[in-house]
Formats: sequence, C-alpha cells, structure tokens
Amino acid sequence: MGNTLIQTVSNGLVDQRLVRFKGDINRCSVYNWCSYLLQSLKNCKKEWAKDPATKYFCGPLVFLILRKKEKLNQKKELMECKKKLRKKDLLKRLFLYFDTANAILDNSNCISFPPKQLVTTQVVDAFCHILNMNEMYKAEQSPLRLFVPHHVTVYVLRHSNSEEKEQHFKKFVRDFDDVLAAYDHIKFNDVDLIFFSMTVSDHHYLLCFNIKKPSFEVIDSSALQPDFDAKYQYMVLKNHLKAKDIASLVPVRLEMKWRTEHNHIDCGLFVMRHMEHYQGVSKSWDCGLVVEGKVQDQQLDVLRTRYAHQILLHECNKQKHHVEYQIFEEHVKKAELEKQTAKEKKEKDTKAPAKRQRRA
Repeated sequence: MGNTLIQTVSNGLVDQRLVRFKGDINRCSVYNWCSYLLQSLKNCKKEWAKDPATKYFCGPLVFLILRKKEKLNQKKELMECKKKLRKKDLLKRLFLYFDTANAILDNSNCISFPPKQLVTTQVVDAFCHILNMNEMYKAEQSPLRLFVPHHVTVYVLRHSNSEEKEQHFKKFVRDFDDVLAAYDHIKFNDVDLIFFSMTVSDHHYLLCFNIKKPSFEVIDSSALQPDFDAKYQYMVLKNHLKAKDIASLVPVRLEMKWRTEHNHIDCGLFVMRHMEHYQGVSKSWDCGLVVEGKVQDQQLDVLRTRYAHQILLHECNKQKHHVEYQIFEEHVKKAELEKQTAKEKKEKDTKAPAKRQRRA
C-alpha cells in the first residue's frame, strides 16, 4: 500500500501521508481503487515537470514503474522496427537470382559475372545443375555425363586422420546420393563420364572419370596432382562393375594449348567451358579457346556473358521471371537515357548557331 499510495513531495523525501481521498471514508473498502489510482496517475502526469533539476515527481511510485515500462516498450518497438528494416534491406541485397533444388544464387554471387572477377563456387555449381538438366536432351550417341557440384567434394581432400577421413567419406556418399536423386534421367550405372568440380585456395579445376573406358583425367591449368580416394570407394560401396578398374587409375593431366600461366582469375570459366565441351576423348580435343593472350581474354569475356545468360534465364530457375523483368527495366531505363541524351544534344546544337550568329 505504501509503495502504491504514499505521495512524495517536491524535495524527493517521502511524506507518510496517503493520497487525498474525497469519497466516503467509511465505504473505502468497496471503492474502485483501480480507477482511483489511474485518475491519480493521470493528474500527476499533467502536473509533473520532467526537468528533475526544478521539480521531483509527486505521485504514486507505480507511475514511475509504469513509465519506465512504457519507455522500455517503446525502445523494444524501435529495436524491432530497426531489426525488420535491416532484415528487409538484407533480403533486398541478397535477393535470389537463381533458385533450384541443387543450387542457389543471390546477387552476392552474381557480382562475380563481370570481367576480371573470380567466379564463385556457387556459380560453377549452378552451371553443373544446368548441364545435368541438359543431359536429358543429349544425342543418343553421346556419352551420359554427370556433373558433381563443389559442395559434394569440398571435404574429401581435407582430413588429418583415418577417423576424419571416414566421416568425410560418409558425407561424400550422402551428398553424392542426393545429387543423383535429383535427376531421374541419370542412373549411376548408366553414366559414362563423371565430372567433379574441385576448388582449392580459390582455384577451380576439374576431375573427370571415364567409367566405361576407365581413365582418370585432371583438366586444369595448374600443377596440382590431387588424390581422390573417394572416387573408387563410392563405386565399391555401390557395387559398380568398374570399381576395381577405377581404383587402380593414375591421374593423367590433359595438355591443352589454351592453358594459362598468368591468368589466375578465369579458372572458374575454364572449368565451365571444359564441362560443357568435354566428351571423354582427349586426343585432338579442342574447346574453341585460343592460346593465352588478348584474343583469349575477349573469348572469356564473351563466355562470362553467355554463361550468365544461360544460368539466370534457364527454365529450371524459379527466379527466371524476376530476372526477365529486371532486364526489361534496364532496357527501359537505357532507352529513356538515350532519348534524353539525344534531346539535350539537339537543343545544344540548336542553340549553337544562334550564339555564333549573335557574335557575328
């Protein structure tokens, strides 16, 4: 009762005096104290000067508690509002441009499309998914190919002991099975070529296993010679007929005229090009790229644009219509800008003869 009804004075000391009550004191037990307290709070709030240097709050202590709670609620609401805005801004900045069951791209990945940018592993994985989908329409005489994304192989080269190696292999099996399950038109025992997209220290390269004509090829411009035991362990696990043949393979590095010595940025593009073109015949293989130099740089820039178009506008992309709308908006903006520029140039050309005439 004291904390609720005792009225303080302006000097901040407690005055042991109940808040004045004008009703019938004999019937105070049945009085609506809630209404009375709220009215007291209302009156005190009107009279209270918020500057503590000139006047202290004179009224029930409950009011201070409620006011503190009100401030906390306001602060909480403000924080929630800011949080929602940040989340909205984050979603805007990380809007999905490519969304499928096996690959997702937001604009943080898509900024790697422009020239002189290292293509992210997510972009290569998205291209793997598209190539797997395109195998549905392959020519009858062409080999059946399976493209395994980077996330499946990311751990198989990273283990320090046998226990860790076993755990990584189990993860490899689960992820590999998930990839196969996503494509009804690709049956493991029917696959001729398996491509593994690999990445070490931001460098992309490709491992290709020819199962029908057993061979293990490294398609890369670097000097890496990776070990990849999981390649045949998985086949043993699945009782594949060629498991023993694959287990004894020694990696062979393909010698390609377009390999580079100075270009360390476009390795992801090379991997995408190699996956797109390689059919398992290394002899006289030509993917269309020339030797390292300016012409090759131009070819790679064209490939960047083409692959970006293929990925973002592929039928399997759930965000395809959003991308198309953005492209349309950009074309409209470009047309309006060109129209405005032409108008300003015309006005400038019209004014120029008039100025020369006045000077004359």
